[in-house]
Amino acid sequence: MRRIPLPDAREFEHDYMHSVTPVVITDLFRDNRIRNINTPQRVSAQWGDVRIPVQNEYLKTYEAFTQGKSKLEYKDASLDDMTTMTLDEYFRYIHEQPGEKKMCIEFANPQPIRESYIIPELCYPRPGESNTLVQQCFVGNRGNVANIHFDKAGHHGLLYQVFGRKRFILFPHAAGKKLLPLTQTSGWKLQNFSEQERREFLQFTGGYEVMLAAVEAFYVPALYWHYADYIEDSMAVRLRFRRPDYITTLLNHLFPDLYTQGILYKLADPARARGEYAPVMDRIIQCATARYTDGREKVAAVRALCKQIYFELYPDEPQQPYSLDLERYCQPPLSHFLDADHPDRPVYQ
Repeated sequence: MRRIPLPDAREFEHDYMHSVTPVVITDLFRDNRIRNINTPQRVSAQWGDVRIPVQNEYLKTYEAFTQGKSKLEYKDASLDDMTTMTLDEYFRYIHEQPGEKKMCIEFANPQPIRESYIIPELCYPRPGESNTLVQQCFVGNRGNVANIHFDKAGHHGLLYQVFGRKRFILFPHAAGKKLLPLTQTSGWKLQNFSEQERREFLQFTGGYEVMLAAVEAFYVPALYWHYADYIEDSMAVRLRFRRPDYITTLLNHLFPDLYTQGILYKLADPARARGEYAPVMDRIIQCATARYTDGREKVAAVRALCKQIYFELYPDEPQQPYSLDLERYCQPPLSHFLDADHPDRPVYQ
């Protein structure tokens, strides 16, 4: 993967955002204070008393959910509802218990962290785009993973590595059916693969690896399949930004799965979305705004149409899964998306 200095905002938009191309940026937050806070010791000195929520690694959290032992929480909930530690306490904990995998996942950046950097121009919305700009942090010890997934909210992402190394594995949209998909996630657990098995899997799927070091940033295009492996204890800051209004409108009707991901890939370039793909958007909106007996019937109808459109856009794709259809056997982690009227279903702005 290319490693580049941060380009001009318009150049970045054209060359990377509209073409759905990941890239490593070597000088994000250039001349900002955060670039000098690049070791656990310096984090402790600057932010040691900052309180963060901690939880089990992603997979343990989902396993507990599927067994009815816990529920999946929204990550930006109040600290009062979470188990918390200061960063100093967290560092002591993972030093004393290195085998325990605990993480801070997608927590809204506390003010002291926000004050250490300036958001780059490319993150600010243009006319006709969502005003949402999300700033989050991740802290995890060695051995944690984020399983293969794409982020369902449809934002572009910049993940800046504060300290430590993290391995990312990326998969093109065309790999979706090979990833044993379940909603926005994958049934494959790469952390259980041998080195040889992982290389063969990447060859099979067209995936590729990138190692992110401290003070480097990784651009993840909207709705891009990716996996993260904490090679070392590490901390990162993520910016989630910019989403065209037409994507926001569609996401408020769509179910997050490989068919939605494949359709929205085609709509990444606004000129093409409003041109050759405008009839696709019209069909989805017409279906989504029809009358239904309830929210579940609406979601079923929209999902059926999206599957049909997907194969029209990708006629060479195999009609059947490569292996199991996991949705027939597993409790979906996003069950509230199956009902358009469910109170927990988010409304994107």
